[in-house]
Amino acid sequence: NCYGLDVSAEMLATARASVARAGLTDRIRLAQADATGFDPQALFGRPGFDRIVISYALSMIPPWQPVLAEALRRLGAGGSLHIVDFGDQARLPQAFKRLLSRWLALFHVAPRDDLPRIIRELAETAGANCRVDALFRGYAVHAVAEMPAA
Repeated sequence: NCYGLDVSAEMLATARASVARAGLTDRIRLAQADATGFDPQALFGRPGFDRIVISYALSMIPPWQPVLAEALRRLGAGGSLHIVDFGDQARLPQAFKRLLSRWLALFHVAPRDDLPRIIRELAETAGANCRVDALFRGYAVHAVAEMPAA
């Protein structure tokens, strides 16, 4: 079963239409909620999740650190949080980095340069193992936090 949290009613409607077109309405359930605090029992009839995926969203959410804390809190035993987002672009050519930063700013996207440090700290506090990799010369960050099995 797949479960999804979305922040936009329009995006949710689009996702529901896609799920219906794919014939997966019996397997995928979508709900709109605030990622910084939600009740998975009320939304999905379950206490937590085996997998949570956050893809290129933290760079667009002003209170992004509470989103990570909440995601870790909602993982079940043996569950994992998978994150990919814009990185610090540290090893990209400076001209490309400046151009990319300007382009992202047009869409209110702010790379979280301290994402690797913050996810490691939050994972440690939550009792999760965490690995973080910089991808494509710092263009992106990929992090996985795994809760111990019961």
